[in-house]
Amino acid sequence: MPHAQDAILLHGIRDWGKHGVRTFVRITPEVPFCEAAGVPIHIGLEYMAQACGVWSGCMARRHDLEINVGYLLGTRNFEANVDFIPLGAEIEAIAEIGYFDGKMGMFDCRIVLGDEILATARLSAYQPIDGLSLDD
Repeated sequence: MPHAQDAILLHGIRDWGKHGVRTFVRITPEVPFCEAAGVPIHIGLEYMAQACGVWSGCMARRHDLEINVGYLLGTRNFEANVDFIPLGAEIEAIAEIGYFDGKMGMFDCRIVLGDEILATARLSAYQPIDGLSLDD
């Protein structure tokens, strides 16, 4: 991701493919935005957005393309089932393709802790990359 190191909130990738990505974050007192109760769930939107960016970067690499900056255009239907992501949790930020035309994408995203869904949202993003396709 083209973020400065401190702005990269995800800790790693569990799995990815042409239809989505599963990333993870370990919630410790040292992570950005952490409070006494944990990380406020609205920060999960940034985890989701970064998961979308990771997917785009993985796809660019798969196609031997340069990784470029992407733009979060909007968020729809954000629903949170908790106020905070608890300290000590290792959550997954999952982004799955709902629509993709090579530049514009709609991602169905969720933050999960084990089998529990902490938050969901649909994110729309744009990345000006020519040649990116789901067709391989």
